[in-house]
Amino acid sequence: MRVKSSGGRWLRGVNLLFVLLSLLALLAPFVNPNYFWPLAILGLFTPFLLFIHLFFVLFWSLRKKAYAVFSLGILIMSWPIISGLHGFAFAKKAHEEGLKVVTQNVRRLESYPHQNQDVSIESFRKHIQNLNPDVLCLQEFVHHPGRREPFLDVLRELGLKYIVHHPDRSSLLI
Repeated sequence: MRVKSSGGRWLRGVNLLFVLLSLLALLAPFVNPNYFWPLAILGLFTPFLLFIHLFFVLFWSLRKKAYAVFSLGILIMSWPIISGLHGFAFAKKAHEEGLKVVTQNVRRLESYPHQNQDVSIESFRKHIQNLNPDVLCLQEFVHHPGRREPFLDVLRELGLKYIVHHPDRSSLLI
């Protein structure tokens, strides 16, 4: 007659508790926190719970293979989350053509206090050429019209046709 250890039952109970917690955590993205906030808090622990399931899969694989199925099932159900957290990419996708939007704070194209020169028109041109944006948003753009026009001319020369600029503000959308 074989006697079961209480340690094995205890570990199975802990494993099943983590399975239940993980299932609830996987529901977190689908439940509005305004209705049930504890689920959202539990969702924050998803990476930790998945790490524990990895441990249980390895542990039960060495002892009782059948018990590893529960944690392995959680890991399989969580694959979209795991791949999103760590950005696994097994195959390179061809670059798809799309819209390239660039946004930058250019600090009025002035130098910082420890520097002695402002941004030159030529360095601005090279920088924008390297970015090659379809849509360019510049915050804290040059406010003074006399200083602003040469930079706007560069943008037009680079093929950025539509320029939206409020005369009383320093933001620019191209």
